[in-house]
Amino acid sequence: MSRHPQRDPRLTRRRGVTQLIHRHLILGLALLLAAPAAAVDGFYEQLLQSGLASRQAGDLVGAERQLEIACFGMLNEPKPLAGCLVQLSLTRADLEDHDGFLEAAGRLLAVERRFQVLDAVGLSPSARSRLEASLRSWASYEMVRGVASFQALAEELLLEQIRQLPVEERRRELDRRAAIEPERSVWRLMWAEAELESGDADAVAKAL
Repeated sequence: MSRHPQRDPRLTRRRGVTQLIHRHLILGLALLLAAPAAAVDGFYEQLLQSGLASRQAGDLVGAERQLEIACFGMLNEPKPLAGCLVQLSLTRADLEDHDGFLEAAGRLLAVERRFQVLDAVGLSPSARSRLEASLRSWASYEMVRGVASFQALAEELLLEQIRQLPVEERRRELDRRAAIEPERSVWRLMWAEAELESGDADAVAKAL
């Protein structure tokens, strides 16, 4: 039996609201570039705390709703917004809401790519680990690349993405990357893996 609760049907009914909020958040990211710093309204701070309390009490659906609205109210402040989006992403991961997690995590990565504020948020090692585990399971390399604070994870996702290619396509991709980064031994090692998979022992020896 899964340790996660079954997805509540209310999540589906709220998808339209999520999409509306997402459109406003995209606009908000643009406004962040021009807007002067301003304190987050206390109402949204309270919603954030209420959402965290709801999650602690096991009410994941209620927590998700509160955190979603709280994040909406933090559009003009990258640091609080990033912290809120981390908590929203983790809550959706706990709900096993794949699409919802990717939506929230995508917003988080967009903020982090532009403002590099996660280190200042003060994530606990546990929260960081859970976030990375969910990104590793559900996100693509393309989604994570270019975010300095997730560089190691992006590298993991890239290598795994290449390993999933059919052998011939994988060889071509490894050739392309080895031409760009000839100093990196990982491409040669992955080429050897591909040859080993195809059963060509001589090619493995040459690759190494």
